Amino acid sequence: MKLFNLKNIAEKLKFDFIGNPDNEFSKLLIDSRKIVPYHLSLFFAFEGKQHDGHIFIEELYTKGVRCFVVSRNIDYNIFPEASFIKVESTLEALQKIASLKRKDFTNPVIAITGSNGKTIVKEWLYHILSVKKNISRSPKSYNSQLGVPLSIWIINNQSDLAIIEAGISKPGEMDRLEKIINPDIGILTNIGSAHQSNFKDKNEKLLEKLNLFKNCNTVISNHEYLDSIKNKRIITWSFDNHDADIYCIENIVNDYKSIIKLKFLNKEYELKIPFTDFGSISNAIICFSYLTLSGDIDNKEVISRFESLPGVQMRLETLDAINNSILINDSYNSDINSLEIALDYLIQKKGNKRTFLIMSDILQNSSDSKKFYSEIANLIKDKQIDSFIGIGKNLVKYKNLFKTKADFYLSTKDYIDNLKYKDFISCAILLKGAREFKFEEISKRLQFKTHESYLETDMNLMRENLLYFKSLLKPKTKIMAIVKAFSYGSGYREIAAFLQHNRIDYLAVAYTDEGVELRNDGIKTPIMVMNPSARDFNKMLEFKLEP
Repeated sequence: MKLFNLKNIAEKLKFDFIGNPDNEFSKLLIDSRKIVPYHLSLFFAFEGKQHDGHIFIEELYTKGVRCFVVSRNIDYNIFPEASFIKVESTLEALQKIASLKRKDFTNPVIAITGSNGKTIVKEWLYHILSVKKNISRSPKSYNSQLGVPLSIWIINNQSDLAIIEAGISKPGEMDRLEKIINPDIGILTNIGSAHQSNFKDKNEKLLEKLNLFKNCNTVISNHEYLDSIKNKRIITWSFDNHDADIYCIENIVNDYKSIIKLKFLNKEYELKIPFTDFGSISNAIICFSYLTLSGDIDNKEVISRFESLPGVQMRLETLDAINNSILINDSYNSDINSLEIALDYLIQKKGNKRTFLIMSDILQNSSDSKKFYSEIANLIKDKQIDSFIGIGKNLVKYKNLFKTKADFYLSTKDYIDNLKYKDFISCAILLKGAREFKFEEISKRLQFKTHESYLETDMNLMRENLLYFKSLLKPKTKIMAIVKAFSYGSGYREIAAFLQHNRIDYLAVAYTDEGVELRNDGIKTPIMVMNPSARDFNKMLEFKLEP
């Protein structure tokens, strides 16, 4: 990846610069807990009501980070080899730095916005077009004021196309995102009630979202929004308006799939998709609408991809696995950027378990396959993955690039035929594969079989609750979370790891044995035992538990 000199960036953006003028970076770091090539990272010290990234500068400097963006004065002299940019807002600095990176990319950029369906349309366009194009896209749902610049930063300049999604929650936000993305083509999915509270009505929200397209050449939209889109080439679609460019003649639904019959320029087309809900049918028509622009509506190979459209999970799926292991299933999503995100999630979840990556060939076009797989090998090495299984012809071809403990197989069937269950004892396993490799067959074999009753805990809502309680307290007030009795049935290992990741100050358990189990699972946060026994004091000292 291209290296950027921090002093040059500061001069271009008229930021204050302090320190070593020679330091360079290629990666952006916003979380001090991530394992990254520290010597190539630029750390942004974000400040919030309950966190301050500046307190991690010394730790990161010790790890090798030399480039920093800060928003308050610090003692620069104690970091003699470092470079600093001093700004009023680290978020605005991140956005401006990403805007510079955007200028390096000269091929088309699609921007997607709307109340629903942004991520699905993005992922489906990637699935449909990746057979013929090298595509960069936003990871997962990186569509916020923070997520968009991070998405722009990881665009590969060799890509034929970039697809970026953008979301807002209040007026004024889309102008900032438009300056970062600077899209050539816009896609508006729909306008619904999501994030409605900060807008007077749906029309105000529509007009705010359309700010993303003010410098676009072409916009794809439902025909009902036609009158709101001015001075653009517009491709419209509709279920009920014959004047739309793409009109849905008929939609035939059975138990498992839909057949969508469309009319465009007096010619009829037929799409088959493995979904029956109205939202999926609408999203498929949006994707078809883009094909009328790219010239692919008569490409049989491209159109056939609609039949294998993947389900899009909005978060990684974590399952119980055999032999006291956990399984993180990301087996329908395969590219190098999503791989890095999934590896970070694996490291966050692993506790004291060994990390085990099972990955297929990454099916994206690359002019230099050896260089591409060398980057993947280096990423796996940098993330300190303990064991690696590579499946596919390319991974076999370039297996000598991988220095991690590894085995390689030509196909999923070859691997299943040689699968050794004893390899998976107390492991954190990540499945990362392209859909064509059918990694669900591996998942079936590694999952822990149990009855169908289950309790689902939404970690995002738990994090919101935690932040809300923190907001009611003074910044220096410490918080203790009680995780006794299996976290009241929610799973004490998972909940404790989540709380530790979100920097809770203390955990509390009822008995010493519970604290010992958490220590054995890699929990390093201070733990208080609420019912200590005198005979357990030696064990409490050994495992650093407090009575």
